[in-house]
Amino acid sequence: MEAFSRLADKKFNDSKMTSNYADAMKMFFKDYLTPFFKKFDAHGWRKRVLWNMEADLALKHGLPTLKECYKKYIGREAKPGGYMFMSLREFEDLMNKADIFSDNIGAKQMSLHYYLAMQT
Repeated sequence: MEAFSRLADKKFNDSKMTSNYADAMKMFFKDYLTPFFKKFDAHGWRKRVLWNMEADLALKHGLPTLKECYKKYIGREAKPGGYMFMSLREFEDLMNKADIFSDNIGAKQMSLHYYLAMQT
């Protein structure tokens, strides 16, 4: 977002097309980013691949196992009586125990996957 705001500032505020960051960002998104993002159909992928009966059945079938794994590996770094969560270190332990690493998925990518899976 910082890069977008700096680009918008340079393009629209420095050229006096707008007088504030909010308007510059709106113009930047409208003129440059929205046309680019429209090339990609993420919702179509969701409907085709993610929101279908096979994926739903696979998740329902594996959910008890996932819940047990989660319960086993959470809480080491949570405060007593606090919200239970899985830390990066606990996630690393789980992945190492599961022995999922291959040529395509390595330990270097583990933190990326952990942060992508977090709720925001």
